[in-house]
Amino acid sequence: MIRMRPFCSCCQQQKSDDDICINSACSCSPYYNGGSDPGGGGNSGGNTGGNTGSNPGSDPGSDPGSDPGYDPLVSPPIISVSLSCPNVVELLDPYNISLTVNPSSATITSVKYLINDQYELHNGTSLSCDERVKKAGHWSIKAVVNGTHTSNVVNVEVNYPDANTIMSNGVVSSNMAALWQETKNAATSNGRSERGCWIYINTASMTYECGTTIVGPNTEGCAGTAASVDIGSPSEAVSSSPIIGGKYAVAMFHTHTPLTFCPSDNSRVVGPSDYDTDFAASEGVPGFVYDYYGTWSYSDYRINGGHSIDASSQLFIFGPVKRETP
Repeated sequence: MIRMRPFCSCCQQQKSDDDICINSACSCSPYYNGGSDPGGGGNSGGNTGGNTGSNPGSDPGSDPGSDPGYDPLVSPPIISVSLSCPNVVELLDPYNISLTVNPSSATITSVKYLINDQYELHNGTSLSCDERVKKAGHWSIKAVVNGTHTSNVVNVEVNYPDANTIMSNGVVSSNMAALWQETKNAATSNGRSERGCWIYINTASMTYECGTTIVGPNTEGCAGTAASVDIGSPSEAVSSSPIIGGKYAVAMFHTHTPLTFCPSDNSRVVGPSDYDTDFAASEGVPGFVYDYYGTWSYSDYRINGGHSIDASSQLFIFGPVKRETP
């Protein structure tokens, strides 16, 4: 029985005994020389899928499906975003937000930091955000990367500064010292008067401010008299948004007066009075009063009439430690 050699399905010419197309003009032949297929009675259209150079499916480098990490149902590529920042900060502090993106090779086209899902704290491409705090409160912060990938949410408590922080500020401390000196300069045998003001944080200019100086009435005489000053209510500019600056009262300040021009048998207790303490508590902010050290007398510290006007003095703190966080 004679065995017939098979024919090539591409060029219709007979194959070798090894079932190999030996037509050098046929694109599926290992002897292919790039020439045109003469047909040999076969298909003049040639092979539309046999040339590996023209079939995009035959190149594993060009097939996204060949990447085991590729998911054709997910677009854009999967990345994870992790946000971190301090849970407690104060007005004027930076938020100190940092992002970690995996994989680290991911292309970052945009990073948006949001407060409470609606206030845009910052928009750019940075993986950190040092925008400074503008309003006290309880906020939730997250980031959105490339418009589609959302980070975890971090809850942040923004507090008002405490009394020690406030009195350490250069603007505040120098203004209080100046009003104390002004109080001493104003004291004469004809009377004495206190000075006072509100202390603010301005988160639009990112500075501490001392409000208008209020001068109390001139107090004449010594025995049975008490100087005073009414600083009134604070003048605030409350922002409706945590990303817009405002002006917030954080403390109150006033001075007490010398008894330098009074007889030596006159005296008074130094430091905050009961009224001072009650007023600070009612306003919910720390209070500061500049006064003399005084000397211990039975149950309290006092100054006596005729003391040196430049006797040792100090700044007393009273009332709440800090304004309450809303």
